[in-house]
Amino acid sequence: MDYDGRYLDIGDFFFQSLFAGGTRTLSLNSDYIVAAASGQFNLAQMASDLQILFSQYQGIVLNQEQPIADLTQNFSENLQSRFKCPDD
Repeated sequence: MDYDGRYLDIGDFFFQSLFAGGTRTLSLNSDYIVAAASGQFNLAQMASDLQILFSQYQGIVLNQEQPIADLTQNFSENLQSRFKCPDD
């Protein structure tokens, strides 16, 4: 991934989506990040939620101010997420 002359190597990655018991689980695994979210997703809402999450993550990576999510418009109460970076 390249932005403003900076390069972020995401390595190989794996995306998985499972649906069981009325709950959707999404997971992203790469050499550098592991992320998972589970809940009862509204796909239209999820698209806007992921945009704000990406903007916030981009601000962190580029050491810039991160946008603040409007919690009345973004994110659902029945969403659980986990993000972690693997140990080196």
